[in-house]
Amino acid sequence: MLKYDIVKQNRMLRRMESMYKLIVTDMDGTFLNSYGNIPRGNLNAVIEAQKRGVQFAIVTGRPYSAVKRLLRTNNLKCAVIGCNGAQVTDSKGRLIRSHYIKKESLLKIMRLAQDRDIYYQIYDDTSIYTRSLVQAVKMIRHFSNKAVKMHFSYRSILGGLKRIFFAELRLKPDIITFASDKRRQFYKVQIASLKQEELLRLKKDLLDVDGISITSSNYFNLEIGPKGVTKGTALCELSEEM
Repeated sequence: MLKYDIVKQNRMLRRMESMYKLIVTDMDGTFLNSYGNIPRGNLNAVIEAQKRGVQFAIVTGRPYSAVKRLLRTNNLKCAVIGCNGAQVTDSKGRLIRSHYIKKESLLKIMRLAQDRDIYYQIYDDTSIYTRSLVQAVKMIRHFSNKAVKMHFSYRSILGGLKRIFFAELRLKPDIITFASDKRRQFYKVQIASLKQEELLRLKKDLLDVDGISITSSNYFNLEIGPKGVTKGTALCELSEEM
């Protein structure tokens, strides 16, 4: 009976190997736990799949620079689709596809947010940049207090917000001048506000900006990238490279 079960299991695994060539997952709330770590079960499953020839990729709104530390810590090698599809790196960390926001559009987005004193950050190949750490701290304090009142884990909420706002974060007080440099290219702008009415008004104005797409991963943010670029289009690009 035991021998039969082993044979049956091996047949099933071989069938799965022929069916699945690539496994793709989001990070926050999917591949990671509430503390921002990869659960042992998830990690073991990925490693086993890779041993069987199945390729693995992470798809996220974060840039590769904010993902690679997690991969190194867990000794995991895989392709990463970052910045909601604008940045694609292979399993060796090499950039294979990139889609940047047009400079004129980028600066217009930044000025619209800055004129309203709304927090924003911009993403390039190496870092995330902001003009105000004070605004980021206000966001963290607000949602941490709210989490305690709603009986959620203070540690998990605080950890999650730190990952959102402080991963590879660099301070640039004169951020518009910094971003105006023709040598610098940016994948994404993330805008966040504690007031949903502010975001709705800003989003309405952003609809007039040329060459961008606007999405949201939470009720307090807007994520802006180049038009026509999504996690889905990037997945197609990655598949072509495999």
